[in-house]
Amino acid sequence: MTIGQVAKKSGVGVETIRFYQKEGLILEPQRPQNGFRQYPTEVVQEILFIRRAKELGFSLKDIAELMSLRDQKDACSNVKRMAATKLSAVRSRIDSLEKLAGVLQSFIQECDLTAEGCPILGSLEP
Repeated sequence: MTIGQVAKKSGVGVETIRFYQKEGLILEPQRPQNGFRQYPTEVVQEILFIRRAKELGFSLKDIAELMSLRDQKDACSNVKRMAATKLSAVRSRIDSLEKLAGVLQSFIQECDLTAEGCPILGSLEP
């Protein structure tokens, strides 16, 4: 398959494939004499794996580690540790966002209670 075909089948752009190659997540095939690199069909599955892992919030560094663990028999404990770390970070981010939502809600309510000035703009002033 050409890089364009891989991009179409995996739902990413050609530049994304090149970026993944640069990052070492997928291998770049050798350029044959005719100048068109041919990608194995497995590269589509690798890209889909990367996309799914990104959707779960894993970084490219994490994804590289996950990809290296795929063929190991005892990988599950390491993957479980990585997933637990990611879950902890997600929960922490949710807590931060809930606090932010509370602050914004308070500002909105203050706007309803005052006739002078804007309390939201006032809270942003140094």
